[in-house]
Amino acid sequence: MQEQARYFGVSSQRVIEEGQRAAQYVTQLLKQQPFTVMTRWEEVPGLSRYYAFILVEISPGKHVYLADLLVQQGFARVAGVTSSLPADARSINDYALELQELRRRAQQSKAGIWAASKL
Repeated sequence: MQEQARYFGVSSQRVIEEGQRAAQYVTQLLKQQPFTVMTRWEEVPGLSRYYAFILVEISPGKHVYLADLLVQQGFARVAGVTSSLPADARSINDYALELQELRRRAQQSKAGIWAASKL
């Protein structure tokens, strides 16, 4: 949590509060929109968990990764993009650059946790 607080330039308490808002956002989103969970059972380096990709249908025929939405909303940081996307032609590097651009826009517009940021 300290690492996230430093990344966003906020207090640990604010990280907890925004994490709760993010959980509410995801819960509501996945109740309302169809989604698909994909995995290749590839382990996350240094952790005892696996990568999972959640693809949300935000409008008929238009799908977006949940990670993209969370970064756009200012609820997630961009770190550790090390796995290629399932059934996606983008390279890991291209996707990481796209996430960084979403982060930049969220930070500029003061979305989510960025509203309280000192950065």
